[in-house]
Amino acid sequence: FIDPYVATGYEYEVVGSKFATIQIPNSYGDGQFNVYYWDGSAWVAAGTIGVNDPFNFLAIDPNGFSKIKIDGIEIAAAVDPTDPLAFITGITLASGGSGISITQTALETCDGAPDCAAAIPEPHIFLLFGTGLFSLVYARRRAIKKA
Repeated sequence: FIDPYVATGYEYEVVGSKFATIQIPNSYGDGQFNVYYWDGSAWVAAGTIGVNDPFNFLAIDPNGFSKIKIDGIEIAAAVDPTDPLAFITGITLASGGSGISITQTALETCDGAPDCAAAIPEPHIFLLFGTGLFSLVYARRRAIKKA
């Protein structure tokens, strides 16, 4: 099996409420994670947490945040970005109710395997066409000179 992409972090977004706290109950890599919140136009570094250390977003904004991010997962931890159970996250919301939706999006990176390295771009079609046309003209001129 080949699975060269790994998750080095996750973005979380909630609709219908706001995030109050976040906590990572398991150790992945060194167990230290960077926490961010979205201020409406950019990610803002909020701090660092360790395993089982809750981070309280309400201390920054009493209403919480609708988008947060956590990163700092080492590549060696090999967290599968396609597995929804690979990175367990504890969260609390600032308010409850119905119609709440939460998404978790993996921040993927290549683990260094050759099959996910940057692709080598193919030559542009006009470059190929021009080279072929030049070769035909050159070959034709050589044939005329010999005759």
